[in-house]
Amino acid sequence: MPKPLVVIVIAGNAVWTLASIGPLLFSGAVTPNLLGEAFVAIQAMPVGALAELRYIGLRRSVEALAA
Repeated sequence: MPKPLVVIVIAGNAVWTLASIGPLLFSGAVTPNLLGEAFVAIQAMPVGALAELRYIGLRRSVEALAA
């Protein structure tokens, strides 16, 4: 896959995770109940984990190509 596209996906996942937890829950823009807050936090964790795994994979593939 082209590296720029992978970087866009990783950045999108990272932004989604940060925007879900940070501004959405702590800004007061929305006021979800406890179940809503838990849902937002629980869905943000796997998306953040996927972003990290994709970043690790991208870094390893670049290192493999350089070797």
